[in-house]
Amino acid sequence: MINFSLVIPFYNEEKNIPFVIKSLNRVLKKTREVEFIIVNNGSTDKSGNIFTKVLKNKKKKYFRYFKIKKNIGYGHGIKFGLNKSKGDYLAWTHADLQTDPIDILKAIKEKKKFNTEKFFIKGKRKNRNPKEAFQTKAMEILSFLILNHRITDINAQPKLITKFFFKKYLKKFAPDDLSLDLYAYYLAASKGYIIREVNVLFKKRRYGETKGGGEGGSILTKLKLILVILKCLINLKFLKI
Repeated sequence: MINFSLVIPFYNEEKNIPFVIKSLNRVLKKTREVEFIIVNNGSTDKSGNIFTKVLKNKKKKYFRYFKIKKNIGYGHGIKFGLNKSKGDYLAWTHADLQTDPIDILKAIKEKKKFNTEKFFIKGKRKNRNPKEAFQTKAMEILSFLILNHRITDINAQPKLITKFFFKKYLKKFAPDDLSLDLYAYYLAASKGYIIREVNVLFKKRRYGETKGGGEGGSILTKLKLILVILKCLINLKFLKI
């Protein structure tokens, strides 16, 4: 029985696709409770052809593939996938393999400790270099100063929520850009949800370019992320849901 849905948006990650699928196969060896929502988020590389090959013999019960024609943004890809999910509990992670998709098993294990549905589970990245850790800490301080809520390691994956939380707070209102994780995290914290973190190993990107300002990203990419996050923080300060 499918209880959990894991959404993975891919944008120009053609070289990483086979490795992500391999990791998802490892998840299935541990549990059959999870379906994988594969979202080709408007890729302009050869991702489509590769997905056709690697998903050809996969059971559609567990591997469900969707293609968005034009990339609107990171958040849009995640919301699209969450909206297609069948599980009662919804999760998302990245396709860059800096955190392994198999970490969803840690989030599921943590979720099963709860008797409440008011939870928000997220990753906490380990083994980061000091420069990237400093950037994350700076964003945490800025978030606290503006929102008066302690929000740690905002972009760590995976994230795990209930379908109810998605429909009530994210489906219509969450941003389509890189600030979706911040938006979801803050809504959970401000609405009194229990926040739990699971330790995940953070690795160097093997292939492709960092798109969200993380390790290995260009100064321009990092600046773009900072501006997006700052805009989201200001909007959240005056948000009424």
